[in-house]
Amino acid sequence: MSAIESVFPNAKHLLCHWHINKNILAKCKKMFLDKETWNLFMSVWGTVVAANTEVEYLRRINELTTTFSHTPTAVAYVFDTWLNPYKERFIAAWTNNCMHFDNLTTKRVESAHAKLKKQLGCSLGNFDSLWSKIHSLLELHFTEIKASFEKSATVVQHKESWGITELCGCLNRRIHGLPCAHELAHYVRDEVLIPLSALDTHWKRLHIIPRDQPQIPDFILELNRFVDKIMKEDSVKWPYYARKIREIFDPNTTHLVEPKEKVKTRGRLSKKDKSTRRKPSAFELVDVPCVDMCIPSSTQNSVASACVTDKIQKKRVKKISVRHKLQTTTADK
Repeated sequence: MSAIESVFPNAKHLLCHWHINKNILAKCKKMFLDKETWNLFMSVWGTVVAANTEVEYLRRINELTTTFSHTPTAVAYVFDTWLNPYKERFIAAWTNNCMHFDNLTTKRVESAHAKLKKQLGCSLGNFDSLWSKIHSLLELHFTEIKASFEKSATVVQHKESWGITELCGCLNRRIHGLPCAHELAHYVRDEVLIPLSALDTHWKRLHIIPRDQPQIPDFILELNRFVDKIMKEDSVKWPYYARKIREIFDPNTTHLVEPKEKVKTRGRLSKKDKSTRRKPSAFELVDVPCVDMCIPSSTQNSVASACVTDKIQKKRVKKISVRHKLQTTTADK
């Protein structure tokens, strides 16, 4: 966050709701003795995050502190870690004042990453196989987008009543850059079409970063400069330059080959980890299957460690039994 403030000082930096909730899960769930109280805490916390005005925010904060006065540690954590220093970056009362297009989490990137890992299947593969799998995934995603466009052109999603617009709040204009209820009511009443000027430029361009098409004369001049430079080189280098240019236009003519996988010839063979699963996060370690959340936190560590070492003990017993059988067989002989 410090880098964003220094490099992009005028940017509006928002925090991901999903990651905030998971951090609270990792730090605060062990402070509650039963699941019902924990679910109530997260429900009240959700109302705090979704408060649309500062007055509503203060009312929700008061409800949070009074309802969970018996767990002051959890309340202190959300105040000291999130609300006091960063409330302007994730509370709706402040984030609704900037145009974020409803991007309040990183779920778009996370879901795309999850789809890619599922399509790849394993963490090993060459360039050719990876490219074909990624290309198939993009083609499937493009087909889904076109299907959604066709559906939106024929299916009526909802109907609005334009009689009451006092409760609009103009959130659609501030958050998405689209006409709000006041503007739409005006267009319907006057029986006029929605002009393109009423839409933010975000909805009217195909590329996030504008791309300028190179001018043909500039390209020819640049190409001629390269030709003049090559002609000044020693003629021995000309075949090398010709081969490189040929590889650009016809990649099949390249002399490069994919490196062979290094085979381990010494030591014990080990199973390769082909999984694409990541290491568990802190909030995932909180929900240990064999740990009952009703157990006090002082005893949860010992129970969790017992679950972890149980498999190790079973492996040791199995090795000892196999070794005992071998010794018994040798003694009999």
